[in-house]
Amino acid sequence: MLKLQNRLSLRALRTPANRIMVKTIRRNVRLLVINFVGLFFAASLEGATLGLIFSALDALSGSGGGALFSAAWIQDLALTHWLLSLEPLTLFVTLVAIACGAQVLQSLATYTGKLSARMMNARVQAQLQETIFAQIMRFSFPFASSYKVGDLISYVNEAAETVKVQIRTVNILISSGLTAAVYIGALLLISVRLSLISAGIGLGMILLQRFLLPRIRQASIKSTESIVDINKFVTETLQSLRLVFTEARQTQVVQGLRDLNVPFVHYKDQKAIYSEASTPVNRSLVILAVGILLIVGSFVVGDSSAQVLPALGTFIVALYRLANQLQLIATSTNDLANNEGGLQRLNQILGEADKDFEVNEGAAFDKLTNAIEFKAVSLQYVSDAQPAVTDLNLALNKNSITALVGASGAGKSTIADLLIGLYQPTAGEILIDGKSLAALNPRDWRSKLGVVSQDIVLLNASISDNIRYSSETPTQTDIEHAAKLAQAHSFIQELPQGYDTVIGERGYRLSGGQRQRLALARAILKQPQVLILDEATSALDSESEQLIQDALAEITRDRAVLVIAHRLSTITNADQILLLDAGKIVERGSHSELLAQNGKYAQYWKLQAEG
Repeated sequence: MLKLQNRLSLRALRTPANRIMVKTIRRNVRLLVINFVGLFFAASLEGATLGLIFSALDALSGSGGGALFSAAWIQDLALTHWLLSLEPLTLFVTLVAIACGAQVLQSLATYTGKLSARMMNARVQAQLQETIFAQIMRFSFPFASSYKVGDLISYVNEAAETVKVQIRTVNILISSGLTAAVYIGALLLISVRLSLISAGIGLGMILLQRFLLPRIRQASIKSTESIVDINKFVTETLQSLRLVFTEARQTQVVQGLRDLNVPFVHYKDQKAIYSEASTPVNRSLVILAVGILLIVGSFVVGDSSAQVLPALGTFIVALYRLANQLQLIATSTNDLANNEGGLQRLNQILGEADKDFEVNEGAAFDKLTNAIEFKAVSLQYVSDAQPAVTDLNLALNKNSITALVGASGAGKSTIADLLIGLYQPTAGEILIDGKSLAALNPRDWRSKLGVVSQDIVLLNASISDNIRYSSETPTQTDIEHAAKLAQAHSFIQELPQGYDTVIGERGYRLSGGQRQRLALARAILKQPQVLILDEATSALDSESEQLIQDALAEITRDRAVLVIAHRLSTITNADQILLLDAGKIVERGSHSELLAQNGKYAQYWKLQAEG
């Protein structure tokens, strides 16, 4: 059994969360030393206090404090000679005063140990949160997208509390363990036989914990899973408030949360039943043991009342305080079991066995010289689903505009995602000036891309901060120039704080057209080699759209441009237009060429012109 427990302990230390905690603690080894020294001195001074009280009672009984001064090396000290020369009452008062001083020092040592533990705890929390966040940033885009937003948020937010509980509980275990060892030593010195009788308390506590801990641990894991489900549900609902209110689903989402709370409450109840059971039982065992010792002690310690009272009194005090430390140890083991669910969650996100990471390696990319080619490219998002695009062959030439049109779900955005490198083709190859895109460093490649998507993402920050997000060190002049090209400068100047105006979460204080123009300014500021515009002018009025079309004619020079458009009027000047249907290119050519073909493109053009 002991070997099995040791193997389990070593296995626990090998978990990702524990490895990070140990690594961070090693970085702060000075705090660890201070913590251990503080706890050690606190335990030692607790034992010294107990010895002083025992000797004080011994002196008051007329035995001259022999319990403290029995050792030969102590008797040789000048302080010992002075103390033994005192009257019994004076010696009693002096020893009690020294005991009080020892308790003050013990409190200071305890404070030092706990303070260093708290400081170390803060560092471990920060390191673990950073590690989890960095882990998420290392995921490949398809793998990261498989998580729900609420789930990822809970992974990051739960780390701090989980680590706080873990370190605090381990610190209590060490402190209580050291103090309990001192009390056990004192009990054995006073009476081995009474100590053996008292061992029943410890045995009872151990048996109780062996029964409770597995049940607490299982309830903790289940309740943590319930909390995760609740957090995901709440996050998704709040992110979809417009849909909830539009569809009048308020009652249903409230009922959904109520249903999720049923298992949560059940497992929380189980945790409470088992966690709280140990305290009253352990206290009852202590009181029972004290009563037995009071009855039996007079027969075990000695015959003289002068010997019985100091020894028995000190033994009872030491035993009671030992019981408190054992109770702390029992409570701490419960807390560790309660924390198991949180640790398991951290290990799920930090483990690497079942994760898909983005490969941040490959050749550097500087600039586009000739063209980007798709050669027989296909992409199947899920192995048993229909391909999103099939056997694509196309070229995006430098100094040219390529437009993609087609019905929703035809594969237009998929081509953009493949070009960005968010997904890898399941067949075929994408070449950049003849070199495989897969061989390029993905971050280096994306740093040369400018992307404006239909789903605009803006930060809850100033307009300047939102525009400069795409560039490392732009000047304010650069930011304003990009805004002018994107036809955003005029409306920005009309805002109360101009470029310093904070636009709110996801830019809710701006109109759809204003948000699109800011996103376009951000892409322009980057001076990309490849510009991808996914319905970039869909929220603009006709006048603003025409102004931006004129601006795009200027900024698309010396780069390849991919435009995804629904309104065909915005891409009439494109060098080539590709019409997609069910993931395949069914028509290609310039606007005039496609009209002459009198195919689907011509039909779309006629419908929009008549509309």
